[in-house]
Amino acid sequence: MVGTSAEYGAVKTHELPIAETTPTRPYSHYGVSKLAQTQLGLLLSRAGCRLTVVRPFNIIGPGMPDHLVIQSFARQAAEIYKGNRLPILNVGNLDSSRDFIAVNDVVRIYWQLIQTPAARGEVINVCSGKAIKIRELLTDFIATTGLTIDIKVDPERYKPIDVPVHYGDAAKLRGILGSVSYEDLETTLAQIWQEAIARL
Repeated sequence: MVGTSAEYGAVKTHELPIAETTPTRPYSHYGVSKLAQTQLGLLLSRAGCRLTVVRPFNIIGPGMPDHLVIQSFARQAAEIYKGNRLPILNVGNLDSSRDFIAVNDVVRIYWQLIQTPAARGEVINVCSGKAIKIRELLTDFIATTGLTIDIKVDPERYKPIDVPVHYGDAAKLRGILGSVSYEDLETTLAQIWQEAIARL
């Protein structure tokens, strides 16, 4: 059962990194609905269902919806590459830090957990355990495109609630699987870029 790190909500700095024992305080409808789903999953697990509940953090990879930050960068950059817009990228808050994890890693970890009896009946963070500033990820993405792009901050793109730093603790995940490897994010950014060009 796939939950979300949004179930943790507004985590305070002294609570970082976010472990599975961190109190859940979701502030969005999405986070609230996923937390309800998690509670149902744990109830079903106690009733005998072979169920693992995962809480992925910020998944990135080709084919993401346009409302997600990296895909927004990719779509705009692809339009610039095709000559459909001026070389200006409109962005929101670049100072937030998030725990980004490649979709290829997420799928592989899910598959490993499904096959691991020790994971059943547990809530498990699927994360890298590292916080990366969105500004840093954008810089790496622009380098991947090879384009010269100006950045324009658009206040309309700021979220009403934007937690400054949000990243997970992968200790429980490593404890269950023994070891966890991660794809280089530059590889993932290149995949996102190529897919964005093809999609446009």
